Amino acid sequence: MRTIAFNYAELSDKHKALNYAQNALLFYRSLNDKDAVAECLNIIGAIYSQFHDYSQALEYFEKSFAEYSALNDHQQMRKELSNISSVYVDSSDYTKALEYEKRAMALGKSFGFNVSGNYTDLAAIYIKQKNYLQAIAYAGKSSTTNKIRGQYDDERDALQYLSEAYAGIKQYEKAYRY
Repeated sequence: MRTIAFNYAELSDKHKALNYAQNALLFYRSLNDKDAVAECLNIIGAIYSQFHDYSQALEYFEKSFAEYSALNDHQQMRKELSNISSVYVDSSDYTKALEYEKRAMALGKSFGFNVSGNYTDLAAIYIKQKNYLQAIAYAGKSSTTNKIRGQYDDERDALQYLSEAYAGIKQYEKAYRY
């Protein structure tokens, strides 16, 4: 049911996607499968986010975060914080987006997770705020980390943000290099 819900969301059928996700949520709650419940809440949040219903998206991502917190699943908690940050980016509340992305990064660092994705997300947020120096700092960290880890698609994204940030401060030669 979770997969069907996600597939309908990909096909832009919000009502069917929500119907399957909510049925899956009820089913997994009846089984007391807390991990599946948290995942269903996440899927529902993603569906609402995809269809620009940000208040509902936040509500479900926060519920998913709470479920993963109860399970002590720090990796998923970090992902939910990033999801919440993304909703704030989409709704142009960059201050809140930074707050949640920084929390996600701090949680990741405290458990030794790879936080290069958080660096990239922070760079993107800082670019939206036109805080290009901060964007350069985080995109640089992301680029370096991803290069070391051999994550070339992620490195490409970081380099794109470096280029945008350098262009933003009118350092076009550096922007061109990236």
